[in-house]
Amino acid sequence: MPIDALTPPQRAALLLLLGVTSQIGNNDLKERYGVTLTGKDKKQLNDLKLVVSGKVAGFGNQIFHELDEPGWARAREELTGDLPTGLWGRAVALSTAEQLDRYLRRADLRLHDVFQAADSPEETAAAEPVGLPDRIRAAYWEITKKPNGWVLLSALREQFADVSRADLDTALVALNSAPDVSFSTETNKRSLADGGAGAVTIGNQKKHLIAIEGA
Repeated sequence: MPIDALTPPQRAALLLLLGVTSQIGNNDLKERYGVTLTGKDKKQLNDLKLVVSGKVAGFGNQIFHELDEPGWARAREELTGDLPTGLWGRAVALSTAEQLDRYLRRADLRLHDVFQAADSPEETAAAEPVGLPDRIRAAYWEITKKPNGWVLLSALREQFADVSRADLDTALVALNSAPDVSFSTETNKRSLADGGAGAVTIGNQKKHLIAIEGA
């Protein structure tokens, strides 16, 4: 077995954490989804640097997990693989459904808007794809209506469950050269609900906030 091959539970854990999108403890995993990430599965995902696991102050010995940057890319690759089964399959289905519901609410969309097929090959060919930079701008204005208002990148990332972290980071870095876009570093990491995991690296600095000037 290749060193980076994943067992079905390990692969399912990546997809589950992809749906959760934020740090989550084993207690919550058990209560909400009926599974926990422990033992060899946790160690393998940690060793491959796909998942970061550890204790959080104030929560005793409970272990918390979240996708590491390579984990986001790997989870994206695993989306088109065989569906997980058993308890892990149920957990992945629940977390994916929750994420889809959050996306529909944020974007004010109906299921029909997401799952509707093109009426014809001609319609498909004529459709103009929306680029990531434009989507980022649109997502920014959905979060805040205030020009030059600082928005956490972690909040912005929640609207891009369909985009790999690497692709989104590339688009964010590209936006840094736009004259109306600014990025900033939050020096008080304790104020960040995600602990800074949503940051993008620009130059040699971690940037946690984005602001866009008004029209």
